[in-house]
Amino acid sequence: MQQTRSPNTIVWLAVTAGIALSTPGLFAQSLDKSPITHAISCLDTVSIAPSIPSIVYLRATIKEPVDSGVGQMADLFAQSVSLRMRALLNAKGDTLPPGEPLITWHGIKSHIPLAVTIYRNAAPVFQLISPHTDSAAAAILLTAVHKTLDEDEGPFWPDGTSGDSLTFGLRFELTNPGKLKLDDTGRIAFPVFSVFFPPQVSARLKHKSLPTYPPSERSEGITAVIIMDFLVDSTGHAIPGSMKEVWSPTKKRPTGQMLAAYNDFLDSVTRWLPKAEFEPARIGGCKVTQLVREPFTFSISGMQ
Repeated sequence: MQQTRSPNTIVWLAVTAGIALSTPGLFAQSLDKSPITHAISCLDTVSIAPSIPSIVYLRATIKEPVDSGVGQMADLFAQSVSLRMRALLNAKGDTLPPGEPLITWHGIKSHIPLAVTIYRNAAPVFQLISPHTDSAAAAILLTAVHKTLDEDEGPFWPDGTSGDSLTFGLRFELTNPGKLKLDDTGRIAFPVFSVFFPPQVSARLKHKSLPTYPPSERSEGITAVIIMDFLVDSTGHAIPGSMKEVWSPTKKRPTGQMLAAYNDFLDSVTRWLPKAEFEPARIGGCKVTQLVREPFTFSISGMQ
């Protein structure tokens, strides 16, 4: 979902409300230190009143497939960092601390703000790689990472792992407004803090136009469900380069005639999507780009 930042935010340092956050030895590895400025956009004018709370999680991201020891190490490190972030935000017991006033919804996305590279025989390296993450959130994350390292809680080199280095990411993920848990089922995610989010409306189809039922499959009575991820931009059109089929990793792909039929259904959806018209998603009344996951059901009575 598209988000911007207020002008003159600086990604490498945040000193706010009397709290100084320092990350020794890190800045040489981070992004350019010059301020990043943007023109005022509609989102810069959005009020959070009325507002809906969202929960921000921290998750380790690793290229799959991965050795189980590497995955466990990354997950444990993400958990330790999340606990220290909560402490830095003055968490009380098991209650999630609020992000405001240090951190707001405006700069929190499902990005990978921090890359963690660990070495077999050297100290780990941390590098900011997402310029769209809230500067205060990035600074607190970096401070929590160093506190975790200083207290000997990793990241550590997993026994039996080949090679001399490996890299994983740490990213923030927002729940849908008003929800307590993330919708996806990826690696373990750890709740860190809450933020107030302005009212949001999801993208939706303007018309009832649907993908065409492939004639050969219709005549043979073959049905299917095609699940697609795609971005709908602020003009209400699917971005062609963003379209990606979603296939459950627990299900085997069809073969033979059924694979040919599946590909016919998939081709019908991918040819139709760029021509479809959507009402774009809105945040606080502002039109924004949104990632949409949509199932397309081909049944004999339900499709063209």
